[in-house]
Amino acid sequence: MPSVLPKDAEGRPFVACIIDGQPLAKSHRLYIPIFSSEKQNIVHVSQSVDANTAVLAVESSWKAFQTYRKTPTDERRRLLMKAAELFESGISDAMHRQMTETSCDEDWAKMNAGSMSVICQELAAALENLSDPAHDEGSTVVREPIGPVLSIIPWNGALLLAVRAVATALAAGCTVILKASEMCPWTHQFVAETFLEAGFPKGSVNLIVSSRGTAAEITEAVISHPHLHKNEFIGSPAVGRAIGAMAAKYLKPTIMELGDQSPLIVLEDADLRKAAQACAQGAKLLHGQSTISENK
Repeated sequence: MPSVLPKDAEGRPFVACIIDGQPLAKSHRLYIPIFSSEKQNIVHVSQSVDANTAVLAVESSWKAFQTYRKTPTDERRRLLMKAAELFESGISDAMHRQMTETSCDEDWAKMNAGSMSVICQELAAALENLSDPAHDEGSTVVREPIGPVLSIIPWNGALLLAVRAVATALAAGCTVILKASEMCPWTHQFVAETFLEAGFPKGSVNLIVSSRGTAAEITEAVISHPHLHKNEFIGSPAVGRAIGAMAAKYLKPTIMELGDQSPLIVLEDADLRKAAQACAQGAKLLHGQSTISENK
């Protein structure tokens, strides 16, 4: 996959959304700037979907789900292993994208990028060890994929969190609408592109981006759609409460990973100097922009 972005009609490097296996057409003219806090400039722009385009992503995921849900476990495992191979070979590209957009240091990008292949391998191994359906007198319990899943992923662990979200859903036989962070769409595009390159069918992974100002409208357009069956959100408690209320309104099951409650527990026999150092390091991790940063 090329690490050089295409240019829009005005000559600006831009990140394209992906729907039904194809980049959104250049004629889609809603763009948002992607700003580098390290360089203090705009590094490129990204397409930003409107509500109608977001609905197209859900419909594409639903269409793909009709056949992908029937994919045998062995084939899903093979596809995950192929994705793991591609992620391993694409580490340098992935790191470059995350460092460019989020201004993280090389060690953090390397940890994120190094996790991509491992996640896919571990999920492939888990599929190999699935138990048979449970049988009891008069009843049978079977596993069935729930359907298209909306995954809203943040920028702070951009590669790791996006791969984990998408790979887990694909392993279960679900399709995914990946709502990329408006701060690192190029990084999240890498994740979507890689799964599709691995052989997952078109529509199994769709990528959308929205500006912060239209995020609530776009999120509701997706969650309210009758063919969207589950949500995943990783982010702040404030946004989590809003998404939780929205999901409840439309009776959509939701899983969240929020921050704000990460105490450091110091036992009586602890080395207080080391405990203080650990607390300071944990609180400053990613400038405090982490769900596991100590705050009390």
